[in-house]
Amino acid sequence: LVEEIVRLKGINAIPATFPELRQGGQELPPDYGIKKELKNLLESLGLYETIHFSFMDPTDLKHFDSKLALKSVELSNPLGLEDSLLRPTLLPSLLKTVAFHQSHKITNARFYEWRHVFKQGQEKIQEEEKVAFVLSGEGLGRHWSQKGELDFYDIKGIVEKFVSHLGGHSCEFIPTEASFLHPGKRAAVKIGNFMVGLVGEIHPDVAEYFSLKGSAFVAELSWQEMWRFIPPTQKQFRPYSHFPSVERDLAVLVDVALSAGSLLEAIRQAGFPLLQQVSVFDVYSGASLPTGKKSLGFSLRLGRNDRTLTDSEVSDIYYKI
Repeated sequence: LVEEIVRLKGINAIPATFPELRQGGQELPPDYGIKKELKNLLESLGLYETIHFSFMDPTDLKHFDSKLALKSVELSNPLGLEDSLLRPTLLPSLLKTVAFHQSHKITNARFYEWRHVFKQGQEKIQEEEKVAFVLSGEGLGRHWSQKGELDFYDIKGIVEKFVSHLGGHSCEFIPTEASFLHPGKRAAVKIGNFMVGLVGEIHPDVAEYFSLKGSAFVAELSWQEMWRFIPPTQKQFRPYSHFPSVERDLAVLVDVALSAGSLLEAIRQAGFPLLQQVSVFDVYSGASLPTGKKSLGFSLRLGRNDRTLTDSEVSDIYYKI
């Protein structure tokens, strides 16, 4: 029709107009920026992002966590039995990816995934966004001349780094009974009064089912639970102190059942605001100690930003701790 009008009237009779330009697209979600920062952080720590289908095999889930399988969501028209469930957790997919790489002589696996999971609620299907990590192979950050295996503290350090990037928060690690994790090498991750995830070594029975060679360490965190801890304002740089800090060591004898995390929190509260950093550097339990006791060694760093601490100030805060 347009061509016929142009033929009858002539193209010179039609004024030249520039087409109206409209800005397309949509607004970015509010967590887009922080998620991009956290992904860059994980990749700077040597992890590679993976993307899997949201479906999984019910047999895999049953061998991974039988209790979690009871809350799974079945598809009404799946492509096949191996894809008949919506994933309630990201970890089985990551473990299968690790096993695939190990079968191709790639023993060092560092992966993470940031996706949605699904489980059956009381009235409707619940959807939740989670981020999961898996480590397998040689230890992180080792020198080329040193051969060392991964341990629980490698994955624990990644979780601590991830949480601290949310806004300077610290997390607490408390006992858990997660069946797919190794007893004695598993913990629940807690920020404030909220449980945000799990961390630990995969149970040997689960590792055998997924054909894993060696140990695998995993963590899975709930983004919905962690989102509440992101500060509403932008991060601000805090200048470094121009004055020297003071370092002290502290050894305490406590019950074996007492966690180091609870002692760290107590030390932070007692040392505020002069305590800049505290960490555990030694754990000892042996025949020289009373039955049911252990010795924990803490490294303390004290200081101020406006002046050097006096000996009396250091002694007062040390004995207060």
